[in-house]
Amino acid sequence: MTYFNPELSKVTVYRWDDANAPQKSEIKNSLITIIKACLVTGYGDKKGAGWSMPFEDNDEGIKVFRPAQGIEHDFYLKMSADDGTQTNAELLVNMTAIDNGDSLIAYDSPYKYAKSSFTDRWVLIASDRSFWLFTEQKNGTYENVHRKGSFFFCGDTAKSGAGDRCILLDYTAGNGDYASFNGLFDNLGYYRLLTKAYIVDDDKVVTVDRYLSAFEPHKATDDNNVLLADIVIAVNNTVYPLIGAFTKSNTASELNFTMLYDQYLIAPHKSNGEYVNIAIDGESWTY
Repeated sequence: MTYFNPELSKVTVYRWDDANAPQKSEIKNSLITIIKACLVTGYGDKKGAGWSMPFEDNDEGIKVFRPAQGIEHDFYLKMSADDGTQTNAELLVNMTAIDNGDSLIAYDSPYKYAKSSFTDRWVLIASDRSFWLFTEQKNGTYENVHRKGSFFFCGDTAKSGAGDRCILLDYTAGNGDYASFNGLFDNLGYYRLLTKAYIVDDDKVVTVDRYLSAFEPHKATDDNNVLLADIVIAVNNTVYPLIGAFTKSNTASELNFTMLYDQYLIAPHKSNGEYVNIAIDGESWTY
């Protein structure tokens, strides 16, 4: 797929098993502390991804993240009420204080990153404009914890065929127990967020119609030669490729956080009741 004036951005992969990595636990603010370490401060021999934190209130458990500034549209990610199993997230613009800004995208349901069960395994992949976060969790002792979990995405998409892009906030959430495991390809609605995106050129927030990819993510087409296909969001008859995210042409056989071709990280995922291997590029993303 060809985009107008593509921009290549290096990314960093942060993992729970890195030296000096912050650890996920079942205590308040555990996850947003990890996000701060990855995006802003860094840890061990890994620098932060280039985001800043213009506002923070440790007493209230609020952290506001801002991507690197340049020619792209400015935005803020406000995270709060992290109770050790779930956390609120909101996308804003024009913030002048921790409690003053224009809300673009906010959902009724929090990000459910450990609502059903807990493991300490997490991975965050980030550029200075977008990031993916994945955690493991399971529902019941019969489930394979190393094949499913939660996702969180915030930031710019890649450019559409017309050369514009949007800003997306999406994560594992919704109503009912199944909402702790819903994936990108689940039907948008009751058990899945009615995902919203901000169209930069049109200056408006719209509802995402659906997620699409050339490969059905849980069905095998070729077990010998693994091919990758872009994941895109469909919005008002326009498609925007998700940054760094692909489906695989073969079965969802790999375990969470393994590597494909020493470049693509296999993320925990389950959609429509089936195990899914989502592959995230761990080297660079094309905007």
